[in-house]
Amino acid sequence: MRDRGVSDVIGFVLVFSLITMTVGAVYATGFSGLEDARDAERVNNAERAFDVLAHNVEDSDRGGAPGRSTEVKLSDASIDFGDRTNVSVTLERDTNDDGTYDDDRTAYEQFSPIVYEASGTRIVYENGAVIRDESDGAVMRREPSMAFRERGGERSVVLSIVDLNRRGGGQVAGSTTVLVRTRLQSGPGARTTLLSTPRTLDDGAGGGTADRVTLNVTTGPDRAVAWERYVEDSVGWTSDPCSRTDVATGTAVVCTFETDHLLVRTTHLNARISS
Repeated sequence: MRDRGVSDVIGFVLVFSLITMTVGAVYATGFSGLEDARDAERVNNAERAFDVLAHNVEDSDRGGAPGRSTEVKLSDASIDFGDRTNVSVTLERDTNDDGTYDDDRTAYEQFSPIVYEASGTRIVYENGAVIRDESDGAVMRREPSMAFRERGGERSVVLSIVDLNRRGGGQVAGSTTVLVRTRLQSGPGARTTLLSTPRTLDDGAGGGTADRVTLNVTTGPDRAVAWERYVEDSVGWTSDPCSRTDVATGTAVVCTFETDHLLVRTTHLNARISS
């Protein structure tokens, strides 16, 4: 009887230990899975909010709306202005139609991206684009307001630069709701054309030398890859137009291609982040 009692106790202890270990393993795995799902959802919510932000800025960029406010909810996250991004566009023209580029002009802008960060993932609004930057690289979720078209052998390019300037406010962190306010700068220069070309000169035989354009975007290293991929996918008539170079202020993406028509325009906006 004593041996049987000892055996029952040992059996109970073993069964109880097994149940405890199983419950602990399920709890740990399930809790970790819930945390991962929560982290993914809050970043996805931020991405959707930044898509709304991009649409609101576009209302000012294209439609001339005086200002917009975008709500972004933070949950153990932060939002702030990032290091300034530099964009330049150089246009080279063959004004004499003799096969040599004898005229060049450059437009340059510098502006502040808006950066949301949570659990090692960043969502960035930069020059009309929304970029998701994670440990395994950056992906452009929303393309900027640019156009690259080729029809009937003629190539047209429209490059829009959103000059977003910080005006008060700054980093907000924790779990709260913030407003990102953007307002079109006052005055006639709020929306301007920086560069434009008429039709390329034609020699009468359907020829003519196309204009050469060099687009330089200097930004963070991961986002530079996303910009390079976007331009290379857009300029279908040129093979490997882009290259990347590390510089003191980040990584420069330099893309060179030819076009028959070019328009470069900029919209100047003031931005403020507040809780």
